[in-house]
Amino acid sequence: MCEPAAILAELQIFVTLEDGDVVMTGTPKGVDVIAAGDEFIGKASEVALTC
Repeated sequence: MCEPAAILAELQIFVTLEDGDVVMTGTPKGVDVIAAGDEFIGKASEVALTC
């Protein structure tokens, strides 16, 4: 497992992160493939990073 800061540092080598960007890592059991046109609808009142 990696520390969130390490993940973001590595990612920023390849892309520019901006306010509001969401970085998703890992795949919980039972999750399907993300396809073009899929929509993610959600609400976050608290953001927590776990690694």
